[in-house]
Amino acid sequence: MKIEEFILDKEHFISYKFPIGTAFYDEHNSLNKILVKIIDELEEKLKKSKLKKSGSGGTNTKSILTNHFNQYNIFDYEFIPEIKLFKTWVTKQIFHFIGQILKHNDKSVYISCWANKLGHLDCLDKHIHTPINGYMGFSSHYDVAVPDEYCYTKYESPLSELYRDENVFLGKNKPGRFTMISNKQPHSTTPVRHPNKYRYTLGMEIFLCPDKDRDIFCELSNRNHVQRLDRPKDNLNNER
Repeated sequence: MKIEEFILDKEHFISYKFPIGTAFYDEHNSLNKILVKIIDELEEKLKKSKLKKSGSGGTNTKSILTNHFNQYNIFDYEFIPEIKLFKTWVTKQIFHFIGQILKHNDKSVYISCWANKLGHLDCLDKHIHTPINGYMGFSSHYDVAVPDEYCYTKYESPLSELYRDENVFLGKNKPGRFTMISNKQPHSTTPVRHPNKYRYTLGMEIFLCPDKDRDIFCELSNRNHVQRLDRPKDNLNNER
């Protein structure tokens, strides 16, 4: 994983630095075909269900997948070999990023993973992944299918609301790209321009939580599908 540090609000008295980690999954072609199929089937299943929507997490999208984000976990499909391999890869990237940012972490790592499927002119409004009851965490997203060349994720400074200006870093969406940021980092997406194709992505929340607090955490966050990630045995300190 490549980790870079960007600075926003350079022209103001207070600047804001944030790290962003990116990596590309080599086997994304075969994986993404499977993910699109899973996401489409899950979408139809949710449309027929009577589950109450949990909300869009501040994104204001109408996507039923996003509006049920805490009621399923894409990694529950790890019985499919390609999903299991992808989860193993994602786990390595997550622990590498955490190790570089925190240097030391004695808490367990939990993950929640959902899908976003955005159609014509739909987008995810600026939002953050709010920490639950003070538990520290990170946010990730993985690009599954990109309908056109105009799809970007925008990362903004938390100070942008104060200064009322547009000070952003643009990350171009590309199938196979995995991105990791702090869960306090405001981000959004550009609208989908293509009239007939969809933007498929996976959203992820990574929480650092003591094992003894898992049940309390799940109850507070209304999440029943979080998974604990086991620390990889190999060392990624030299991986780029």
